[in-house]
Amino acid sequence: IRPRSGEVRFYSTVTGQPIDTTALDADYWFRNLRETVEFEAVTRLLLADGFDTFIECSPHPVLVAGVQETIDSTDVPARGLGTLRRHHGGPDSFLRSAGEAFTAGAVDRWNPAGQSRGGHVNLPSYPFERARYWLTPDTGRRDVGAVGLTAAGHPLLGAVVEGAAGTVFTGRVSLATHPWLADHEVAGTLVFPGAAFVELAVYAADRVGGGSVRELTVRTPLVLPEHGAVRLRVEVSEPVAGESGRTIRIDARPDTGAATSWTCHATGVLDAGAPSPDWDLTAWPPAGARPVDVSYESLAAQGYHYGAVFQGLHRMWRRDDHVYAEIALPTEPDAFALHPALLDATLHAACTEGPRLATSWRGAAVHAVGASALRVRIGPDRAGSVSVTLADTVGDPVAEFTVGTTPVEPGDLRAAGVAQLGLLHREAWVDHLAKSSPRRANWAVVGADPLGAAAGLTAAGVYARAYPGLDALAEADGDAPEYLLLTAPAGAEVVATVRETLSLLDAVPSAERLATATVVFLTTAAVPAFDPAGADLAGAAVWGLVRSAQAENTGRFVLADVDADEASWRALPRAVMSGEPQMALREGRVRVPRLIPGAPAGTTERFAGHEGTVLITGGTTPMGERLARHLVAVHGVRHLLFTGAEAPEPTVEPTVPGAAVTTAACDPADRTALRELIGRLPAEHPLTMVVHIPRTPPHDRALSAPPSQAPDAVADVVGAMVGAAEVLDQEIGEATLVLCSSFAGTVGGAGTAATAASAAALDALARRRRARGAPAVSLAWGPWTPGDAPSRGGNAGVGVLGAREAVALFDTACRADEPVWIPARLDLAELTRQAEAGEALPPLFRSLVRTTAKRTASGGAVSVTSLRRRLTSMAEAEQDRTLYGLISAQISAVLGLESADVVRPNQVLLDFGFDSLSILTLRNRLASATGVRLDTASMFHRSTPDDLVQHLKQALLDNRSGGGADDAPTDDAV
Repeated sequence: IRPRSGEVRFYSTVTGQPIDTTALDADYWFRNLRETVEFEAVTRLLLADGFDTFIECSPHPVLVAGVQETIDSTDVPARGLGTLRRHHGGPDSFLRSAGEAFTAGAVDRWNPAGQSRGGHVNLPSYPFERARYWLTPDTGRRDVGAVGLTAAGHPLLGAVVEGAAGTVFTGRVSLATHPWLADHEVAGTLVFPGAAFVELAVYAADRVGGGSVRELTVRTPLVLPEHGAVRLRVEVSEPVAGESGRTIRIDARPDTGAATSWTCHATGVLDAGAPSPDWDLTAWPPAGARPVDVSYESLAAQGYHYGAVFQGLHRMWRRDDHVYAEIALPTEPDAFALHPALLDATLHAACTEGPRLATSWRGAAVHAVGASALRVRIGPDRAGSVSVTLADTVGDPVAEFTVGTTPVEPGDLRAAGVAQLGLLHREAWVDHLAKSSPRRANWAVVGADPLGAAAGLTAAGVYARAYPGLDALAEADGDAPEYLLLTAPAGAEVVATVRETLSLLDAVPSAERLATATVVFLTTAAVPAFDPAGADLAGAAVWGLVRSAQAENTGRFVLADVDADEASWRALPRAVMSGEPQMALREGRVRVPRLIPGAPAGTTERFAGHEGTVLITGGTTPMGERLARHLVAVHGVRHLLFTGAEAPEPTVEPTVPGAAVTTAACDPADRTALRELIGRLPAEHPLTMVVHIPRTPPHDRALSAPPSQAPDAVADVVGAMVGAAEVLDQEIGEATLVLCSSFAGTVGGAGTAATAASAAALDALARRRRARGAPAVSLAWGPWTPGDAPSRGGNAGVGVLGAREAVALFDTACRADEPVWIPARLDLAELTRQAEAGEALPPLFRSLVRTTAKRTASGGAVSVTSLRRRLTSMAEAEQDRTLYGLISAQISAVLGLESADVVRPNQVLLDFGFDSLSILTLRNRLASATGVRLDTASMFHRSTPDDLVQHLKQALLDNRSGGGADDAPTDDAV
């Protein structure tokens, strides 16, 4: 056997260089066995020679991880791929790997076997006949009798519950199940017709033995969501002794699967009987009536954008002060007593101005059901109402009522829709009373102590020692402190404060002596807990940073905004030990933050002045362009100025139909350039609004900087973002300032250090500007997409806003009185599921989620303390089985596996499908279950369940890394 020259270049791991394959003789292979394998050196040489795809041909990846580690240590954009995997060695796995190679650019042309034998065919001349194979949700009616209910037999209502105090009807409506509702658009908003409310009342009256609707008042319009559904609830009381009527109430709420609040939309009174009609419309059209043109285009100009189902008005006449009309329903009447679209069309003949909504109904009675065409007579009534009588096509009575209308502002409709969707939130500070007394513990105050924390705690009877720095604390004798206090001075410079705080966040976890200490960051006037204008920007940035760190290190860090009052120092230990991660104290009172649904009050018009100029920093971003188009289309803005650090290329000059758009390369942080830019605006088009969209910072603190430089890198990013907003605040005068921040500044989030710090400071800036009387609002956005359709997000409990929802939220927040709003699609159903499953829900969300708050009885679960005791009494093999069962259960829960049985003890965690966020979730769950705190790096190093078992066993039994399981104030269940 003699080696020959190959056609593919051969890089030798023996020589570390390319060689001719004729050298692969017996001597070469002997050296291959005996000498050092230069695999890493050859990999680096291949990278240097321009190779960027490495494919391991093996039954299971062994070398890919090492190759990728080498790649990651360079700046070369390359990747490593496998071919087959253990237990997945068939053609499908191989083809999947080939597809990965293709998408990585390793294959120039995707050419599967047999493709070359194909040919071109002519397309059919008719449209494709499509068939959908994806599963769709089943929204059909169920047998409600199987769950103890009575079927309602109504198109909008599904079930009836009869009780001693009254009767309740329930239903569910959406554009998917009732598509005809999409044809009722008023002032650009889909609104549930007022006629549908009165039809529901008529049905309820018939069902409970009544005859007519004495009165019904629509108190709040029901705005229909484009995506999702709405639950309806119609409640009718029993008759009150001595009275002939029954009260009726119609409520609705989004069908989110969670216990969201009901909104009352209509109230009224039902009468026991109905009047006998003494009229008819047999003489048709009435003598002397003059024909009138019917135009839905003119109605559209008034704000009534009706679709085909609601365009039922066909002919119209006028005589004196009466209007006569013929209407028809372009669809089947269904099982309605009187189809809402047909009933709504009766009002179109009376529309003389708009937009208006029918809000007051009196004396509504239906004499015949199932009509699809009607004759209408409309006459004047008292105080702006009109009297309406309806007859069938031969003139016999069908219905009669009196209706009043109310003008509606488009902005008010959008605000109502936002409130009903539950997508707008704000941070509220609620009083907190710790239920247990604080236990004795060692406290340490490190660094500058401008608030006098050491003296205040000592006077309160708490053992607290002061240290000039972390080094001094690390070298001190005695027991390690259980609580560590660090103070961020008020009024400090943002960049320096962020740099120092981030350095501390990095230094504390690495100090072995402080491995189990709870770190409390003290600020002053950083949050609006007691003073709505609380606006120390540096302190607010600290809150954002630490909130991000709290998401990555559950239970390790606490935020406390304090005064120097003696009562506050007495209350601080109890509040910190209560488990609340964030708090504010004033004169001994403790408040904690909670997210609550936004209920915007006040309707300040901030979009007035169409001749003014709106400046959008970041106007060429997807968010900026969408907001710009909205401002032009909805609010009539005609002059837009887009700025950024760099002007867009001439080929991508932004255009917004209907407006003059100017772009300028102006960094808003450059005070001189910004002042010159504003000064060049024409006097007839002054600056009226600024929408500031900061540039998105790189993920987390990485910024391609080594760990020693990370605090500087993050501080520089935060400084740039906050500095630009400060310059705008100082230079734009009385123009409205809209700051687009991130909800990470309020709720935190792993990997959001720079974003969270910047966002919290921007929110504080908006409060400060509003406090001095200048218009400002900060929108702490949750995720949103440029497309109109919302979606579930990648983070549990947080979805993605659609762009149409986002601009509606923008309008509502800008018109409201509060300076800071949080527009975000929170998945309350998922948050509720987490809470009911016993998972630790961030305290900030507790006001949004309703649970039974009852402890689940023990069924084999163990506490952290009892876990350690059990392990101590077990043989080593039993210890391993117990910990392995705990770890596999947590892995299954995080990844949503069908069973923990599929978790293999020697399988690498990354092969399970973990990414950086899910590995962080696993780490936090294990810390909660065992009391052992792990950092993410250690999770990757101990990368199999077996490795984790050994580490946890050592930490729990040797009591080196566990940290306080026996002394924990609460027994967290596993």
